[in-house]
Amino acid sequence: MTTTVYIQSKLVRGDTFRTAWVPVQFAIIGKSLDLKINGAWTNGWLVEEVYPNIRMDDSEVIYNRDLHRRFIDKSPVLDYID
Repeated sequence: MTTTVYIQSKLVRGDTFRTAWVPVQFAIIGKSLDLKINGAWTNGWLVEEVYPNIRMDDSEVIYNRDLHRRFIDKSPVLDYID
């Protein structure tokens, strides 16, 4: 079984930004990403910053996402990064 490693990144689209866990192979400054947010695809998210000291594998990202949703966040769900 291959484990995907995620890295925390700042993504920008117009004057909107979000911090997201991005698979390492996509976390390249200047790369444009398509995100699936609340079931709808949005394109043109630019990787503006990458925080290389903050990495997690699949299970850690899922655990932290669920914890954040349960106690803190009411914002849109980031489902998938392509």
